[in-house]
Amino acid sequence: MLPELQTDTIVLSAATDSASVAAAIRAGALNYLIKPFTTRQLAERLTAYARFRGLLTEDRALAQDDVDRAYRVLHDQDRTSAPKGQSTATARLVSEQLRTAGRPLSAAEVAGELGMARATAQRYLTALAESGTVRMRLRYGATGRPEHEYVWSGA
Repeated sequence: MLPELQTDTIVLSAATDSASVAAAIRAGALNYLIKPFTTRQLAERLTAYARFRGLLTEDRALAQDDVDRAYRVLHDQDRTSAPKGQSTATARLVSEQLRTAGRPLSAAEVAGELGMARATAQRYLTALAESGTVRMRLRYGATGRPEHEYVWSGA
């Protein structure tokens, strides 16, 4: 087992030279945000950090997929745009719908609430699951194939 680091760090700096950035990363910085930055950029990184910590503080053994998801979650907000073919505004609507639902929802339920095609909701929910923002599980009904349902990860 590796020794536990005492402090997690997100560097906020005006230094833009590659040596400074590389030194911060070598020293263990989890993220690097160059000044000037917006409060939104900082809030996004802090939210991502909270989700990252939430994924790693669960008291259980982690699989490689869990570790990969934690790293994706940590840097998910570093991207400035939505995945190709996806609207940032629609991604926010889908995220908010699931976050405020208080219960797991299927793609059909999200689509019905937001007035969009089920396939569109499925695409956005799949991207959120891949980023670790939501968790996907199977909902088994009385007959037929199981349905994917999505639940907010809690951050």
